[in-house]
Amino acid sequence: MRKLISIFIAATLLSSMILAVLDDPAKNALAKQPVYAVPPVADYGDAPDETSACGVIGGTGHFPTKYGSINAAPGRDAPYHLDVLDSWIGGLSDVPTTESTPLQPPCDWVTPPQDDSGLVTLCLVPTCASGWAGTFAGGGVFGPPPPPVTEGWFVFPVSVASGAPQMTRYVNVAVDWNESGNWDGTPLEHPLNNAQVFNAPGTTQTMVTSLFPAFTWSTATSWGVEPFWSRFTIARQQVPDNWDGSGPMGGFSHGGTNDLLVVGDPDQPRCIGVTPFNDMCTYDWFYSYVSNLLNLGAISGYICGSRPNEPCIPSGNLSYFRPYSNVTRGQLAKIVMLALGIPVIHTNQIFEDVPPGNPFSD
Repeated sequence: MRKLISIFIAATLLSSMILAVLDDPAKNALAKQPVYAVPPVADYGDAPDETSACGVIGGTGHFPTKYGSINAAPGRDAPYHLDVLDSWIGGLSDVPTTESTPLQPPCDWVTPPQDDSGLVTLCLVPTCASGWAGTFAGGGVFGPPPPPVTEGWFVFPVSVASGAPQMTRYVNVAVDWNESGNWDGTPLEHPLNNAQVFNAPGTTQTMVTSLFPAFTWSTATSWGVEPFWSRFTIARQQVPDNWDGSGPMGGFSHGGTNDLLVVGDPDQPRCIGVTPFNDMCTYDWFYSYVSNLLNLGAISGYICGSRPNEPCIPSGNLSYFRPYSNVTRGQLAKIVMLALGIPVIHTNQIFEDVPPGNPFSD
């Protein structure tokens, strides 16, 4: 009996020690290291793991990226992929490379250089009429400035190698929209959850996430997106529903992980002096319509300096169109009359709220 009690006490103490290790991030990291004597050559992510970071409140990222990461959930590690030639994030020509340590790029207010290529688009406003389009390898362009937005979504391709087996694979996306420095696994930070990829070997499939919070800022001459880190992973294994961006102990057998910092460039040009209005570019969807109405004398702009965020710019002190402002019924009536060349006929007052002398009374 005493022997059984001793065994029970020893087992209880051992269990407590194991739980203490798993609950202590530093000890947890040490417990993970023996899987491989040294970090294996694989495809790693790039989000900052206990390093300085843009796009994080507090300036330090706590994303599970380094081998043996202290930021991975208990019993898990940073995501790394041992066979990168099976499937990947990006087009067929965007085969990722392997490495022995994550890149951990420095801050860069355009897009930091990453280790993997592949197109990716951050869509804003309905139909993706505005947003950011670039690559995981860095670089990209901003489309026409959107009105203030609070949501966005990603569109990106995934590919399966021509020699890979036909089987189901899973794609996951994590988004640190609140700039907390980690992915908390909630639905808003896990907008693509174990999405199945069925495309045949040698083909590409387009993936679309659900909506997640995304915020923009703008001035008279530039606009951008509040910065945040995202992780994109394709693998043969699924991840937990409350995914924190981590991978299984021993790594993913196949696939790849790409990380992305989306930010707005403070110097993003707004086509100053290129069009008749400071807040309109030639690539804006409404450019041709506005230009035609301007040429017909049906519209005009607002004088620069009439609002604090509409400064006069020496390149010509051009006016502002305010493309996302509302139009009143009176303004619309005048625009239609002038655009169609309908002659003005003075009549007696017709509407109670349009007295003689009103700019729209004619």
